[in-house]
Amino acid sequence: MDNKINVTVLITTFNRAELLKRCLLAALKQNFKSYEILVVDDCSSDNTSELIDELIKEYPDRIRFISKASNCGLAHSRNLGLRNAKGKYISFLDDDDFWLTSDVLIEQYKKASIGKIVCGSVRNSEGRILTKILPNDWKSRLVYRNGFIHTSSVMIAKEDIHLAGGFDEKMSRGIDSDLYRRMVFQFDVGIAFVPLVLSHYELGSANRITTKKRSKLKKAIFIKETMYVLFKYRFLVYKYPLEYFKRCLISLKYILR
Repeated sequence: MDNKINVTVLITTFNRAELLKRCLLAALKQNFKSYEILVVDDCSSDNTSELIDELIKEYPDRIRFISKASNCGLAHSRNLGLRNAKGKYISFLDDDDFWLTSDVLIEQYKKASIGKIVCGSVRNSEGRILTKILPNDWKSRLVYRNGFIHTSSVMIAKEDIHLAGGFDEKMSRGIDSDLYRRMVFQFDVGIAFVPLVLSHYELGSANRITTKKRSKLKKAIFIKETMYVLFKYRFLVYKYPLEYFKRCLISLKYILR
């Protein structure tokens, strides 16, 4: 591996060793040269550490591993990874997803230098291709729901993520879309779209970092967090009143489930 690392592939994981292996094997096949893979484990209890140790022996100059002593959630894992990333750019890859081509980093990196959120198409586990083109109304859509920026197709300059404040550790879900909204609406960051199917998007995987804790208090916590997010985005009501109202209705729908 080159001494200079341009890109850090950041993978966060929790108790999904077999899916993580699939994810890592695809990441290790990239034709891009100056990159590292940084895996942050949110205190897994399965054989994740053993799996990573085996791969590090085979790829000692490509993979780095951070194992957390306690479980703190996805946002904390992402921020920890950002603080330890050596690359100028961060390419995100969820542990249950995997890249479909060996040129993902090459295609992302071509557009990353223009200071935007780079993203592309993905194919879900049902075979459906999501976001074939970037919607013309992507800004207004981002207000009430994302659905077109898929994390495992994203590359962003690390400096831009830090300027936007990183991932919000007060949130347990929707943290990626939250980051994109802050970057777009508060820091005027645009989107650069790669018109290629870059990754496989897994539907319904178990042991998601954001959803692993299920208790009787879950609904109350969800309501509290929903109100926090709506208040956080209140500045959007002036420019996007209809979309903000739609977001409120979507939130209410989930609360009343």
